[in-house]
Amino acid sequence: MTLPLALDQWFHGRAIAENSYVPSPLYWRNKLPTQSELTESIRLLVTEDYSKGLERVSKIVRNENGCRTAADLIENWDWKQYREK
Repeated sequence: MTLPLALDQWFHGRAIAENSYVPSPLYWRNKLPTQSELTESIRLLVTEDYSKGLERVSKIVRNENGCRTAADLIENWDWKQYREK
């Protein structure tokens, strides 16, 4: 279940729902989700088949080396542009 709070969470909440990984996000910028909205989201989580999409993403993520990639990007970044002159 996705309860986006701020910033990019709204975008990512929609994106994962559009790819059928989870039910639609429960937006609560102006008000908290109602009991029926929470109940319906939980019902969908336990009754709908989200496992195929999640299994596909899981394989992709498992084959990535995110920590090494992030470290390489940080180490190889041109930091000179940010240093004070």
